[in-house]
Amino acid sequence: MSELDELTVAALAGLDPAQGDRLRALIRSGDRRAAALAGLQQLVMALARAMDEEVILDEVAKGAQRVLGVRGVLLLDITEPDRRITVRRRLGDDAVGFELPAGDGGDALTETWRTGTPLLLRREVPPEAVLLDATWQREPPLEGMLLLPMVHGRKLFGALVAWSDEPGVLDEEARDVGTTLAVVAGTALNNARLHMESERERRQSDAMAEVARAVGESLKVTEVQRLILRHAMALVRAAGACTALRDGDYLYVQSAAGIADVFTGVVLPVQGSLMGQVVLSGQAAISNDVATDPAAYHRNLQLVDVRRAVIAPLRTARGIIGALALLNRDEAFHDGDARILQRLADQVAVAIVNARLFADIQEATREWSSIFDAIGVGMVVVNEEGRVLRCNVRARQLTGDETTFGLIGRSFHAAVLGLPHPPPNDPLRMAIEDGARGRARCRHANGRVEIDIIAMPHPDGGAVVTFDPVEGPPHG
Repeated sequence: MSELDELTVAALAGLDPAQGDRLRALIRSGDRRAAALAGLQQLVMALARAMDEEVILDEVAKGAQRVLGVRGVLLLDITEPDRRITVRRRLGDDAVGFELPAGDGGDALTETWRTGTPLLLRREVPPEAVLLDATWQREPPLEGMLLLPMVHGRKLFGALVAWSDEPGVLDEEARDVGTTLAVVAGTALNNARLHMESERERRQSDAMAEVARAVGESLKVTEVQRLILRHAMALVRAAGACTALRDGDYLYVQSAAGIADVFTGVVLPVQGSLMGQVVLSGQAAISNDVATDPAAYHRNLQLVDVRRAVIAPLRTARGIIGALALLNRDEAFHDGDARILQRLADQVAVAIVNARLFADIQEATREWSSIFDAIGVGMVVVNEEGRVLRCNVRARQLTGDETTFGLIGRSFHAAVLGLPHPPPNDPLRMAIEDGARGRARCRHANGRVEIDIIAMPHPDGGAVVTFDPVEGPPHG
């Protein structure tokens, strides 16, 4: 027997029965408080290590049953504004059949949810004032029920319902302990959701950075589109994705992934389709019931069972060029998904514009190269030092070099005239140094050929030089 027990026995021996009963009650109350505090401390330590909401709910349910000493526990979530109840956790032998449907606003659970105030119900409370007769009149009958909102500040994360069939278990003291427990649970759930949001933002930032790098490094729009579609599906957890570009009154699906892969090459009307509606309005759209949506192009629904869709426009400085869509997932799409998709759609638009500009430049370069090579005289572009930067086919023929690289980097005077130094009447000097047109006939180092040379200053420095062998007296 401990020293405390000996003192207790000694104290009880000197008291009358009534005083002894009160002392015993105080001792039991103290023991309960100590056990509750120890249980709360254990729960707080467990929740401090948890950042996953499902793990937190498990710990809260077990901790509530252990700390309060109750028969069963329910953790509930209520969706506003229809107050639809979702049971997140059940704990207790009879918890499987324990249902708490939201009423018309007069039941205890709804009142607790609205006010955020703990509520202790006992046997003397009429059954119709609680929830359902079946939840109160049980075998054995319930002696008490505790309804606790899990809150953090002004945010309500759910409700904890505990019940007992033993008299005296759920009392005012249990309500105070339960209130503290519910606040601890609300704080842990708030931290978990903040952590989850932070992780989601980090993943989005990483994905956006990778997409931006791909857009900057690749001029192949199909590669960039496939990368963006993969990231979009992963970020929003969608089952499929596709991009469509506008051409007149129609949209052409250029790239697709996941369940949308069968849409590749499909043509959609701008008037009469969800993607067309987004292109015309320039605003993202969400449809969580595509089958009954009047704006949907139902002919394509025969290819894939599209139930949900979120679509964002491909916006450029010159207008909307198409749309990016994500298709199907278990839960409904929401505004947050549309914002993520719009950021990705902006990257797609940049990639497409860059690819089109690159294609235009390539085409212009091919045309210029064809014209450059078709010129019947030798033509080269030289830098400020007189070294060849570019040459046409005729220049290679006249200098006897079979490849382009035979001239590139060489001194013009050495390559064309065979001279180690510029001649006295050098036309390149007038073009490069004086910025004026220079022309002269210069004799080749072999002494047998005279070459007519015309040099024009280049806007970026250096000169554009044409040359051709000539017959007759040289020009001064």
